[in-house]
Amino acid sequence: MISMKPIVKIAATGAVVLAALGMIAYKYVDYIEYPWTRNGLVRAQVIQIVPRVSGQLIRVPIRNNQLVKKGDLLFEIDPRTFQDSVNGARADLDNMPTSSSPLPNRLTE
Repeated sequence: MISMKPIVKIAATGAVVLAALGMIAYKYVDYIEYPWTRNGLVRAQVIQIVPRVSGQLIRVPIRNNQLVKKGDLLFEIDPRTFQDSVNGARADLDNMPTSSSPLPNRLTE
């Protein structure tokens, strides 16, 4: 029987343990990326979509798993919130004191 040095035994055992840990990590990442069940494989692409403005959604015209293209309407935000802001700004503008002459005339005086 061939006798191996202790350092070779330790190195060989370490290599086997590292290989086993590497395979476990690979299978874990593979399962997270492509989960499966006994009856089939599950794949999903989930994309986060965030509007540039905030508000209550009043309509979502797309269905699950519908193919969408650039420019397709994904959701509709309640316009009442923004209309209230516009109405408030107009009221503030209407309530501002006005001078008798326009600004360019006052600058030349």
